[in-house]
Amino acid sequence: MMLTISPWLTLTSLGHPAVSAISIMNITKLSQKSFAAQQKELGALNGHVEEMYTGHIIVKAFGREGDR
Repeated sequence: MMLTISPWLTLTSLGHPAVSAISIMNITKLSQKSFAAQQKELGALNGHVEEMYTGHIIVKAFGREGDR
C-alpha cells in the first residue's frame, strides 16, 4: 500500500533502519577494543587497591602499626 501512495517515502522509511543498523554495527566494532582495554586496566587497578587495602587492615588488626 505504501508503494502505491509514495514510492520515495516507502524507500526512505525502509532504508533508514538499515542504514542505522549498519552504522551501529561499525561503531560497536570500533568501540569494543577500547572497552576491553578499559576493563583490563580497571581490573589491574582494582587488584592493586584490594591488595593495598587488605594489607592495611591486617597491620592494624595485629597492632603492628608502629613496626612499619
